[in-house]
Amino acid sequence: MTRLERILTPERVEGYSWIIVFTILFLSIGQITDWGSRRNWPIPSSQAGPTAFAAPKLETAFIPPAPDTMLETSLRPLFVVTRRPAPTPPPPAPPAPPKPTMKKGQFLLTGVTIVANQKFAHILDRASNKSVVVSEGKDIGGITIKQISETQVILTQYDDTEVLVLRSPVKLPASK
Repeated sequence: MTRLERILTPERVEGYSWIIVFTILFLSIGQITDWGSRRNWPIPSSQAGPTAFAAPKLETAFIPPAPDTMLETSLRPLFVVTRRPAPTPPPPAPPAPPKPTMKKGQFLLTGVTIVANQKFAHILDRASNKSVVVSEGKDIGGITIKQISETQVILTQYDDTEVLVLRSPVKLPASK
């Protein structure tokens, strides 16, 4: 170990550093205080008598508004950030109207006439007991005659169908 290494051990270097820091601090404080010559600072004297107390200006007394004027505000929810009531859900959609259906059994097939290319059905309305002669494609009280054959008639209304069958078919001999 060299002589310089023995003199500059870590403990000695730290000690010298603290001595330098404290010396700089001491010199700074001494310079700021003019080395003690400003020890006796002048104390201000209060020669003036007590000042008169000025009464504070009071505002007019607060009168709260009538409770009815703030009713809407007081009814708002307290623990909701916007202070607005929760939105009400929309009313449920009304149920779909029932699908209309055909009233069956109101007509009775009494006869069928086929002449050349035309077909006619003789239909009896049971409610009024009136007989009606119709051809294909015509309507009876909103019910359409879809097809006429020798022994039956097909009626349609909406998506529903009814087949009227001729109860006692009478076949005539074919003409010569």
